[in-house]
Amino acid sequence: MSANPFKIGVDLHGVLDRWPKIFSAWSAPARAAGFDLHVVTGMRWEEARPKVNELGFQWSHHFSILDFHIAKGYVKVRRDGDGNLWIPDDEWNRAKGEYAREAGLEIHFDDDMAHGCAFPESCVFVHLGSRTSPRMLERMLYAVIGEESETQREERS
Repeated sequence: MSANPFKIGVDLHGVLDRWPKIFSAWSAPARAAGFDLHVVTGMRWEEARPKVNELGFQWSHHFSILDFHIAKGYVKVRRDGDGNLWIPDDEWNRAKGEYAREAGLEIHFDDDMAHGCAFPESCVFVHLGSRTSPRMLERMLYAVIGEESETQREERS
């Protein structure tokens, strides 16, 4: 890998927690090859970190939409009727794209198309929807890092 590693963002809810075995198995060779893996989530990092670690995902960086807005002193962060922190949808949906721009993400995996339009042209937004095949996801992830998965090696044998 070059001095400037390839930067990949992965959404926690709906992506990492939907395919934990695939992403966790992939994260080890990706990190070993020098890729930066960014966990991107809406929830506070102090709440998300144990979940990410429990899933076995090897990450290098993280971003929390709530922490980002709280750190900015964003006045529209408030609690909803259930006591959960809330931010207006337009601000929420732009935050991941802003992070992608600032962090220099080159590819981002997410399950929510609402975030996609805010991503810069320099970052490929990959929507993983309800019809995403685990087999194709695995093939795509390993292609990004230029390696084969165990499943692919078995299929070749």
